[in-house]
Amino acid sequence: MEKKPEKENSNYSGLVAAMMMAGILIFTGTVKICIPSVLNREFIIAGSGMIILWGIAMAVRYFVKSEYKKAGNYDLALGILCTAAGAAVFLYASELEMFLSTVLAIDILISGVIIFQQAIQDIQLHGYLFVLQFLLAVAVTGFSIILLFFPDKWVIYDSVLYWSLIISSGAALILSQIFIGIRLTLWRAGKKREEMKEKDNDDDLIKEFPDKVPVYKDDSVKEQTEPETDNSSDLIYDSVDDDSDDCQNAELYEDSDYAEETVSDDDSNAAEETVSDDDSNAAEETVSDDDSNAAEETVSDDNSNAEADENADDNKAGN
Repeated sequence: MEKKPEKENSNYSGLVAAMMMAGILIFTGTVKICIPSVLNREFIIAGSGMIILWGIAMAVRYFVKSEYKKAGNYDLALGILCTAAGAAVFLYASELEMFLSTVLAIDILISGVIIFQQAIQDIQLHGYLFVLQFLLAVAVTGFSIILLFFPDKWVIYDSVLYWSLIISSGAALILSQIFIGIRLTLWRAGKKREEMKEKDNDDDLIKEFPDKVPVYKDDSVKEQTEPETDNSSDLIYDSVDDDSDDCQNAELYEDSDYAEETVSDDDSNAAEETVSDDDSNAAEETVSDDDSNAAEETVSDDNSNAEADENADDNKAGN
């Protein structure tokens, strides 16, 4: 069976938060342009309600999607904090309505930073819209800095231009998110095509060279090639074992032949040495016997000659 690709660890909470921030900017600017009489307190209440819903959604998703199995996921903690913060904003909406422009400026600043990150992401994915995203990030971030630090010189509150720039900041964040979404889709499609191309090349190699196993990246190719490689490896191992047995037997035979030759050589040498020793001993005994016999004969001859001389001398004396 083919192995299913693992799901990517997408940051749904961050995506929802970014879209919610853009939605607040667009919603506030549109309502202010269409219905100028709406009070700031009502926008504060609406914003607090969105924050509470977002916090509850993150906390529920933490358990539904088993996010607790991921070590770096803190959606439950963020959900609890967002819910508590939204409830506090709702309770103090009357006191916070005078800070609506500051809250919107902070929202725009965070949006500009997110657009900047998406521009960097587009570069890493070899996209072509990162220049436009950089320009959007600079424009949105610059507008937020003006709202925070130079509100009296450059900002005319409750004007159509002011609220239009608020709407444009939220739209820029959504547009940048669309750009990066399209880039990611194209990148994943290209990566999938490369994997399919490699798989086709592996299949062609298997058909052309069935005895050789190519480098594969897909489990289906692995399953097709494993039986052949297993049988061939078994045959190789069997042949190697047979060869090793034959070599061991041949070595044993050679050792036995060598031992027999050595024993026979030793026996023959020992027999020759025994024979030579016997011959030498016999020869020595013969020589000693001859010498003793010759000596005895010589002594007896001398004795007989001496006796003859003595008899002759006696005869002469008698006469």
